[in-house]
Amino acid sequence: MALAAERRTDTDLEAMAAPLARAQDPALDITEWLSTDLEFHTAITRAAGNRILELAMTSVHLVRPMTNTVFVDLLDRDTIQAQHTAIFEAIRDQDADRAEARLLDHVNHLDEVRTQALADRRARARSRSPACSPPGPGVDSE
Repeated sequence: MALAAERRTDTDLEAMAAPLARAQDPALDITEWLSTDLEFHTAITRAAGNRILELAMTSVHLVRPMTNTVFVDLLDRDTIQAQHTAIFEAIRDQDADRAEARLLDHVNHLDEVRTQALADRRARARSRSPACSPPGPGVDSE
């Protein structure tokens, strides 16, 4: 993130701003909205000018369709949009420390949502398991 803030060009800023603007459209379906997320983060990694970082980000986004099934329904678009905007503004202002801090805020938020989604999934699975089901008719529960 620091490299993106330090090295970004006006072209890089345009590449980040375009998906950020499109993501504000409430009519976007989830697939389109997630596509803007990928485009935004890819633009950041390109701005950093680090091919290894870009490769790593590409790898992360290749598995996103699977990981998205875990928590995408719990994501609040307004929260994500605000976090992305804060990241963009820090990069635009070439404030490396602030850019890194805003990215950490974003990653921590996503981790909290993921943790909650997994806990919810485990709770649903437990509630469906036979060991957690109430006894059937005629079965003494004591």
